[in-house]
Amino acid sequence: MLKKAISVVTMACVISSALTFNVFAKDAPSVQTSKRFDKAISMNSKPRKPGQLIVKYKNDKSLKANRSNIIKNDGKILKSDDTGLALVQVDENKLAEKIELFEKNSNVEYVAPNYIRKALDFPEDAPDDPLYEEQWDFKILMFLLHGLP
Repeated sequence: MLKKAISVVTMACVISSALTFNVFAKDAPSVQTSKRFDKAISMNSKPRKPGQLIVKYKNDKSLKANRSNIIKNDGKILKSDDTGLALVQVDENKLAEKIELFEKNSNVEYVAPNYIRKALDFPEDAPDDPLYEEQWDFKILMFLLHGLP
């Protein structure tokens, strides 16, 4: 009975957090994203899929127009969607070179290695939300998942 109650409370917290986040996210001002990959962060420091890049084109038409260019530069599109996102496989030994090549393309919004993330991984840096410490639901969820700190 206690496990069932904990499960219900946990799900309620998760759902309320997701709904609250989505409501506030719509009102947030749009942030200009940079297509530059931060080379100060070593590509070997985080687990990632070897040779895979996530490329965001400005729109789907840009992606379609650049398909032949990707193939010509020894790349292979593994997945793509109608928003301009593409998962591209390139030679692992030429990864930095391929990132620079995509960054020079004016139709590319951003490009980044395909990092591996797990659902319950917490980022190394705390979020930049000034009210993060006041958000009790995350602390309860972490307590329920992992026990006392």
